[in-house]
Amino acid sequence: MFVRRDLSEQVAFQLEIQFIQKGSRKPLNKDDNTYYRMRLHYAEVPVLLRVKPGKKWTFEAGAAYGSMLFSQEDNELGEIQGTPPFRKYELSWILGMDYPLGEKVLFNIRYNHSITPVRTFEGSYNYNYWDRGQYNAVLQGGFYFAF
Repeated sequence: MFVRRDLSEQVAFQLEIQFIQKGSRKPLNKDDNTYYRMRLHYAEVPVLLRVKPGKKWTFEAGAAYGSMLFSQEDNELGEIQGTPPFRKYELSWILGMDYPLGEKVLFNIRYNHSITPVRTFEGSYNYNYWDRGQYNAVLQGGFYFAF
């Protein structure tokens, strides 16, 4: 769901509420029977500034706050235990664009990337700069229907 407030013909402010699934997976490796899957579900509130320089394309940029609803990691042995816990919130930045498919229907594509780590990560680097945690990076597409 979203609400949009036009500030001018070319600029608008948009507030959204969405359910979004993030995570990663490594498909089953038939050679050694291994796989990995991370599932993260968020209720997310993006706040966007939208700019429409012409008649068709609209560009958007902003930030989002996400509250984690569910997390799970598993591999070929079942659910993974003992890993660092995921943080219950996430702050991220968003860049995207829309293309109208009709008067009330838009196709949207976005890139969403964490500003804050979703959990700590103790890697093998010798420098603290590289061991800042795990982050979400999401490329998403969708359709918007305006009422």
